[in-house]
Amino acid sequence: MAYKLYKTLILILALGVISVPAFAQYTSKDSFDYLKDDGIFSDEEKDAEAELVKQQCDRSVSEQQYFDCACLAGAFRLKRDEEKLIPQNKIMHGLLNSDESNCVDTAKIAGGSYLECKEMASFIRPRGEDTDEYCKCVGNTVAKNFSLKPHLRLNYIGKIKVAAMRSCNIRPLNPNS
Repeated sequence: MAYKLYKTLILILALGVISVPAFAQYTSKDSFDYLKDDGIFSDEEKDAEAELVKQQCDRSVSEQQYFDCACLAGAFRLKRDEEKLIPQNKIMHGLLNSDESNCVDTAKIAGGSYLECKEMASFIRPRGEDTDEYCKCVGNTVAKNFSLKPHLRLNYIGKIKVAAMRSCNIRPLNPNS
């Protein structure tokens, strides 16, 4: 009986030791992790944190679709100089949801919205109509409206896209005008 218990305990410990490194590789650093060693936020630590922000943006489908990740990292670094002890997520929320964001990638938004429109055009446009001009209008309108008020929220972006489709769908009553 004791042998079985001992064997089970060894097996549980072995499985625990084997699985720990797999989880350790997915940890991410937060702002305060950079302060733990000496309590000072050095320029090198701020640069490393900004690089981490860029990497996270590059991996985020929505962030990289609407923003220039290198620009976001630079804006983050500047904000970090202004306010050292604000958590990353608060700074990023401000950068991704601010009317003053200068990191909106309008070309990428227009191109992505154009391609998305071309994929959906057969469902939303009358058969036989040329969708190229319509989808260019949709792409440019989405990019323009998002850049005027950038907020990285799916429901907000969806509303912008629907509004662009509606506004670009309006055609003159007289085709010769």
